[in-house]
Amino acid sequence: MNMQLFDTIIAPATPPGKGALAVIRLSGPDTFSSARQCITPQTSWNNLKANRQVLADFYGPDQKLVDRVMVVKFIQPHSFTGEDSLEIYCHGGPFVVQTILDRFLDLGVRLAMPGEFTRRAFMNGKIDLLQAEAIHDLIEAKTKNSLQLSLDQYQGRLSHSLSELTAELREYAALLELELDFSEEDLEFVNREQLLQKMDKIIAPVSSLLDSFEHGKLVNTGINVAIIGKPNVGKSSLLNALLNEDRALVTDLAGTTRDSIRESLDIEGQLYNLIDTAGIRRTKDRLELLGLKKTDQAIDKADLILAVFDQSQPLDTDDRLNLEKISGLTKRVLVVLNKSDQPAQLSADDFDFQSVSVSATQLDGLEDLKKSMITAFQMDYDQSYMILINKPRHRDSLKRTMNHLNHARESLVNQLSAEFIAIDIRAALDAIGELTGHISRDDILNDIFSHYCIGK
Repeated sequence: MNMQLFDTIIAPATPPGKGALAVIRLSGPDTFSSARQCITPQTSWNNLKANRQVLADFYGPDQKLVDRVMVVKFIQPHSFTGEDSLEIYCHGGPFVVQTILDRFLDLGVRLAMPGEFTRRAFMNGKIDLLQAEAIHDLIEAKTKNSLQLSLDQYQGRLSHSLSELTAELREYAALLELELDFSEEDLEFVNREQLLQKMDKIIAPVSSLLDSFEHGKLVNTGINVAIIGKPNVGKSSLLNALLNEDRALVTDLAGTTRDSIRESLDIEGQLYNLIDTAGIRRTKDRLELLGLKKTDQAIDKADLILAVFDQSQPLDTDDRLNLEKISGLTKRVLVVLNKSDQPAQLSADDFDFQSVSVSATQLDGLEDLKKSMITAFQMDYDQSYMILINKPRHRDSLKRTMNHLNHARESLVNQLSAEFIAIDIRAALDAIGELTGHISRDDILNDIFSHYCIGK
């Protein structure tokens, strides 16, 4: 991603298509000089106050009126990007938006690349990298919990927690390095016993953050749930019942589902990614075998298995094949005893797993099933005390941080010289710096911001 951070950029900040309003953003050194050539506010540009909406007329190159708009002026550094910026609120017709964009492009303004406004905010010190990532997560949030996690990170809870740790580490690294300057005089600026105690206090919250990754990832991307069972046991009916819509085709014919069907469901603020799979049974049908391969893939990727059995029938060979499939799994499994509206020949006592009785056709027992799905992960997210990480990048940086801190601690225990301790403390600081963006690598930045929408 080749970006210039000294030119002026423009992009629509609202989705393409027809709407009542559209928002167009400009940022960069030539923002106001370009705007003066095509926008005439009701007040003069010299009297245009910052951070206030003002009615204005937008003119094309022939000085003909294009649209009556509202504009908001932001003067550096008091803007999102830290640069001179302008927001234009125009009517939301695609031709109006394109005409305004074309006018600025003719004046030498460049169309922004994905995430470039946020990247400029990061490069200009308005936000750190964790907050920049959180902006993307805010836009993508699908549930209450994922929204709250994104807001926490955007407001800087994780950044603040890390900054407290790095402040102490920097102080000790500086003192240890100062000892090296006076090594011939055998001076000790840091009490080793106190430093060892302090290292333990720093390692504990880093370890806690690392442990939070699986929780944070599930809050952010959702819990993958594979619905498995023999053909015609009611898997597709269960999917439709949970979604409250006819998403999957349901017939009396066994083996109707040959491919995996994926849909998402919000249960009390937590996202569940439901996967309806092909029925598991012994078969030689080539198409069914392909479906069974995808079923195995869904099971491998699942965080939770809903194993469906027909409780109105005794276990048969296909049911026992399904039991074999789940008995060797280390992941969470819920047995769903379907067709509770019919006389039962199976009960919870027939299984070694937690079970829930439902009738997918009569919509009975679904609330109990949802409660069991919630309990299986205990995904209650209390933002008042939990700080979570939610990305592999976060986990990898903190793993390196933890490794260096542990090495520094070992050096302390083994009474090694200040040089060995300081090297690992500095390395830990660098790892945290990559996490927050205080140490920036272009490949990391390009990967992060390439996923943003244009105009953000």
